[in-house]
Amino acid sequence: MLSKPDFGWSKFEICDEKSYSLSYLTDVACDWLEQAIHGLQTQAPFAVHGYCEPGRMVCLVSYYTCYVVFEADGGWGESKGYKDLYGVDLPMIDFCRVLYNDINENLEEWVHWDLHDLSDDDDDEEAEETRAMVIERRKLISDKLKQLKTLIQENEVWWTPHHGFF
Repeated sequence: MLSKPDFGWSKFEICDEKSYSLSYLTDVACDWLEQAIHGLQTQAPFAVHGYCEPGRMVCLVSYYTCYVVFEADGGWGESKGYKDLYGVDLPMIDFCRVLYNDINENLEEWVHWDLHDLSDDDDDEEAEETRAMVIERRKLISDKLKQLKTLIQENEVWWTPHHGFF
């Protein structure tokens, strides 16, 4: 669903026909994990989004279907409305599993999503600040991954053929 990040960009593909390049303008790992955690905690639909430069993608994750909208930035002279709007049969619990796996498998790349390369100069104050940010970000993402994994395990029982949501 999310490709390995590369220089602040990741590709989002939820079906075979469409893909969207998401830019560093959105903190995809942290924001998307936070939304998925909230969705499983409340058992309510949630939305994730990303900027594609130009345009933006919004994915509404509902109980059994994900709805994707791609819209223009809405600047002067651009037509309003959406360019893509479609649904994908992907239950919320499966979306969360895939999200967990995609970020967990490429954790270091997501940690460095929008951080400059580290300098080899240990005396460089800026390099030390960057190293501290990397450590803090790694912990933040790791903690969110752990929380999401626990919620997935706790909520799997609700996504069965014998359960419905109101």
